[in-house]
Amino acid sequence: EGRASLSGCYGAVVWLTGQSGAGKSIIATHLEERLLSKAVLSMQLDPKAVFQGLCSDLGSTRLARAETLRRVTEVAKHIADAGLVAIASFVTPLRAERAAAREALHASQNRFFEVYVAAAK
Repeated sequence: EGRASLSGCYGAVVWLTGQSGAGKSIIATHLEERLLSKAVLSMQLDPKAVFQGLCSDLGSTRLARAETLRRVTEVAKHIADAGLVAIASFVTPLRAERAAAREALHASQNRFFEVYVAAAK
């Protein structure tokens, strides 16, 4: 709350979910551009960058996906704690995974917005 009162910006996480190829990353990019144009500090957690960097030690099993989402949630929480809007665009098919992210972010008093994306190509 101290950072938010200094900057006037309160952090949040926008979690874009949907199937592969649904348009999540494109929407995340446009959302980040729009927020920045309105002087709202934001940061996109790009899935490709996350998989190549933060989660390069993980495979593609169900357990690895759960760990990836846990790590992304932690990073998003720190971004939001700093007063920015974190934009995460990940395939998150299991309700329990989305609920875990939501609970972790609510525990740190950050706003969490879950958006299901199914944009037509």
